Amino acid sequence: MLDRLLRDDKGEPLMDLPELSKWETLDGTATLTFSKPASVSYVQSLLNRAFRKEGRTPSSGPAFALAPVRSAEGTPERAQEDSTSKFTKMALDVSVNTEFASLREAVESHKMLSRPNVMAAVGAFAPAALYSKKAEEERKALDNILLELKSAVESRPVPDRLETFDAALAKELPDEVPGEGYLNSLSPMQTEQYLGIANAALQKMPAEVQ
Repeated sequence: MLDRLLRDDKGEPLMDLPELSKWETLDGTATLTFSKPASVSYVQSLLNRAFRKEGRTPSSGPAFALAPVRSAEGTPERAQEDSTSKFTKMALDVSVNTEFASLREAVESHKMLSRPNVMAAVGAFAPAALYSKKAEEERKALDNILLELKSAVESRPVPDRLETFDAALAKELPDEVPGEGYLNSLSPMQTEQYLGIANAALQKMPAEVQ
């Protein structure tokens, strides 16, 4: 719904969307690089969809592990990351996913045989031979997931926390009640308060988006 609202009559985005500019895949892991900072939770939600679409969501356990790759201490980039919790690089690992078991086993075997003392004992070998047909299918599935992620990132506006957009407006939000979770109803006063804050935030956005 938000994606449709933030497009013009021709379907072109009104906001400058981020890009998954590149990813470096190393067997069951990948380093993702974005043209603009994004939150880990946002990328996680898009990856969950991509894993479901590819049929690689396990019946139990996590589908993947995703962690930010932080900039060096003391740099302006690190200060920005600490204040916004958004990052331009993230590390994806699918070795925790049982749907990629064959790829994980092939990677572990490759690492073991690549040790100098082992190579000296067994002689030259062809690493590609370690990868079974199933492992290759899983590697291809990972590539498809990353292509789907790229498409999703580049077609949807990145959501932002109100605290990042406007700290003063964020202070007007009602206090959260610990342990209450999501409430099914709002009082008329709360509804008016939320709508007022939303309208104020809208007025501060670029004119072409309003």
